Amino acid sequence: MRYTFTAVFVDGEDGWIVGYIEELPGALTQGRTVEEAERRIHGAVKLILDANRKFTAAAFHDARVVHRLAITVGGSPLRRRGRGEA
Repeated sequence: MRYTFTAVFVDGEDGWIVGYIEELPGALTQGRTVEEAERRIHGAVKLILDANRKFTAAAFHDARVVHRLAITVGGSPLRRRGRGEA
């Protein structure tokens, strides 16, 4: 799946640049330059998404899946691609 997030870079302490993702709390990083922080923010997003997927799977591991749906989030309304019942 492809998502688009908004990365914001601000002046931090001691000359560091802090980068964070507006739509994804906890996804933040820092670098000595904007370019370094920009390279690192991709890893932060991946870590957050992977961790969230694991936490959610653990929380619902005993639940019976009744429906699974892949959604694409973008500028237009949600587009649905159903996979039917499990």
